[in-house]
Amino acid sequence: MRRDGLARFIRAVIERELTPTSRTSSIPEILGSMFRLEVVKKYHPVSWPGVIPPGCLTYAEVAAKLGTNTEVVRNLVVQGFLRPPRGCPRGVKLVRMEDVESFATRFVSVSSIAEHFKTRSPFVARHLKQRGTEVVEISLPGKGKKLFARKAPASETGILALCVS
Repeated sequence: MRRDGLARFIRAVIERELTPTSRTSSIPEILGSMFRLEVVKKYHPVSWPGVIPPGCLTYAEVAAKLGTNTEVVRNLVVQGFLRPPRGCPRGVKLVRMEDVESFATRFVSVSSIAEHFKTRSPFVARHLKQRGTEVVEISLPGKGKKLFARKAPASETGILALCVS
């Protein structure tokens, strides 16, 4: 909620203009109150229509397309490989479809190559780097990293030609 909307909402609850539909005992006082969505929308003007615009994908859809998870997608956005649509408010998890397609045509997951050859990703990444293939590391704090290899140079080595085609 915007600051003024939040203040008006809290004031309306305190002055008993708004009554919660239910409460949860695990969270005390006003924070544990549940309100109908229609009521909350009056105090919180929605700046994003809630409908996915054409040419955009959710993080979950991108993760499925790239064979990874939403945390990796978030880090791809943070590192600038993928971009949100123009005018997209912060916190809305959408990515431009053209960026996803561009990334998918240029890179392949090292783990998918390793799976194909029944080996481990670090071995494949080291092998690709030794042959001059760009390997992009997407850091996952506390979990290691996700590796992607650039397709064009790797296909010259013959490794990706077996996996990608």
